[in-house]
Amino acid sequence: MKKADRHRLILSLLNEQSIETQDELIQILSQQGVIATQATISRDIRELGIVKRHDAQGKVRYVQLEEQRANALELEEIIAEMVSHIVQVQFMLILHTQLGTANMVAALIDEAHFAEVAGTIAGTDTVIIILVSEEQATLFKEQLETIIEKE
Repeated sequence: MKKADRHRLILSLLNEQSIETQDELIQILSQQGVIATQATISRDIRELGIVKRHDAQGKVRYVQLEEQRANALELEEIIAEMVSHIVQVQFMLILHTQLGTANMVAALIDEAHFAEVAGTIAGTDTVIIILVSEEQATLFKEQLETIIEKE
């Protein structure tokens, strides 16, 4: 199956079913006759802008970011809305976010291509930002705190 077809199928499945994990998605794709590795599915999720969110019942599931929302809200607005606390540990920043939003915050930081950011790691409510130096981490933290304090 071509990548574009697999992407369409993944989006269709996410709209039809509540899928919580990559393993669950791989299993459902397999039932549809699509064999894909975890690495492929992970890349597809990133490329499609899929994040984990709480649904109306409070259950965490994969959803695609709404293009209108992603385009309408700038990075500053999202950080102000979703980041509650920042801790610096040498050249790393630990951002505490609203439950289920860390991967979206990390993805937006990655997409901004900040020169001082070497990379991000996201959990459910925590983002670790790895910066190129301790000095850059201090400056980046100050910028983020300024954004958060505006809210």
